[in-house]
Amino acid sequence: MALGTIMALAEFVPTIAGWLGGDDAEETTQQVVDVAKSVTGLDNESDAIAAIKKDPSLQIQFQQAMNPVIIARLENETKQQAEINATMRAEINSNDKFKSWWRPALGWTVVINFGALMSSIVVVILVAAFKDDPKLITTFITALSSLMGTLTVIWSMALAVLGVNINRRSDDKALAAGHPPKPKLLGSLASKWLGK
Repeated sequence: MALGTIMALAEFVPTIAGWLGGDDAEETTQQVVDVAKSVTGLDNESDAIAAIKKDPSLQIQFQQAMNPVIIARLENETKQQAEINATMRAEINSNDKFKSWWRPALGWTVVINFGALMSSIVVVILVAAFKDDPKLITTFITALSSLMGTLTVIWSMALAVLGVNINRRSDDKALAAGHPPKPKLLGSLASKWLGK
């Protein structure tokens, strides 16, 4: 009945429709039902909803009674957002070495792994070439093409993340030097099209 209750009463207070889901959905639903019961003076949930749906004056009373609940919920969300923002600011202003070293660590990890992979492919090709066995060469080429097909997605993601990190680091350095970063190609095209 929880989902039906919220949806039935959301007709009069649309804000509560957004309260579906989340960890406190059941508690919130009970709170809304309690408000409906107190407005109508009825103990049965279904009877209270039916009474509110029939009587416009009860609809107005229900809306007014829900205002403190909505305000309390918004205040709680605002408090949570303030705490999240404070945590994020503390992380940004932190002098933690990992914060400043993770980009280079990712870069070196990608470079070392990519180098090791390419070196091993060259070694495999050289071994196949010196063995002078057509069957072995065919097996190696088939295995390499399968391997490269499998690794394409992984390497595409790793190199994309590395590219974004390098780009952001360049922007950070430009800002630290007092120069705003130059607009990127897509950004400048969007600005021209939007007339900004």
